[in-house]
Amino acid sequence: MSRVATHRVPTTAISSSELLQRWRLSANEAAFQLLQATVLVLVGWYTIDASLDVMDAKAERLSVLGYLFPEAAFTQHALFVSLQCVTAIAFALWMLPTITQRGRVIFLLAPFAFLLMNSVAVETHYFTRHQTHFCAVAFLLLGIVRFTNDRPGQPTRTLPQWAYFLLLYYICVTYSYSGVAKIENSGIGWGNGSSLMFWVDRWAEDRDSLLFRMITGNVWIAMLMQNTAFLAELFCAAALFIPRLRPVFGAVLIGFHCSIELLFGLGFYANIMLDAIILVGFWMLPDYQVTPRDFIRDLLARGQPRDTTSTSM
Repeated sequence: MSRVATHRVPTTAISSSELLQRWRLSANEAAFQLLQATVLVLVGWYTIDASLDVMDAKAERLSVLGYLFPEAAFTQHALFVSLQCVTAIAFALWMLPTITQRGRVIFLLAPFAFLLMNSVAVETHYFTRHQTHFCAVAFLLLGIVRFTNDRPGQPTRTLPQWAYFLLLYYICVTYSYSGVAKIENSGIGWGNGSSLMFWVDRWAEDRDSLLFRMITGNVWIAMLMQNTAFLAELFCAAALFIPRLRPVFGAVLIGFHCSIELLFGLGFYANIMLDAIILVGFWMLPDYQVTPRDFIRDLLARGQPRDTTSTSM
């Protein structure tokens, strides 16, 4: 029997550190794509769902736009529809696979049109519709990132640390401000459970649900739920300095918004999704364990934040 000649195919050894680096880069890219897809879905939904409520137009101003234009401008349906169309067109152009160097302006035009459209909608509603502000800020930051980093045929692949930190800052400070506002308006007795029981008993959509019966039937459960959410809001800014707290606050706040959604159906989907991605999802990535000191140090040392594919701080 003749011997069959065999040839050994040379292989290139890959070190464990290189494998880890590749995994981190892939995870960072996946997180950025998930964030961008989520924000775009939310923007598309809010653009379609936005509406005017001219009958409830009022004198007080709820947006920056309200200080720049007369009240009568917000009752013009043509203005709102025009902004809605501009937002839809800009949104569609954003989705194009390739953008020219000059065409990058669409990444600024789309968030700006969305902000204007929502400003008009907010000014014509009796209650402040702040369900969209997390989504709007995230859309604006993504637009700035794409505008500054995209090149023809080379779209941005990862979220820079500075953009992540600014979005994290906005979310955490907004929640903490909400907690402080509760103390200012109602005092430390805000979480005594009675107000939650009243709101649920009067405005809950599903009065046969287990959650409805738990809250209205036991003041201690109402107090526990109310104070847990209140403390998570009040101290959420601490997550800026202590990364390990981010998933804890994220889980509590997601539960808080989900409970509100089940009871009242207010439409805070953007808060739920972005809390899950920013406070929990990005926390799992080593390159995003950034703190204010790290952020400022990088700005002072280099004039710009460190690339997300670099070694974790």
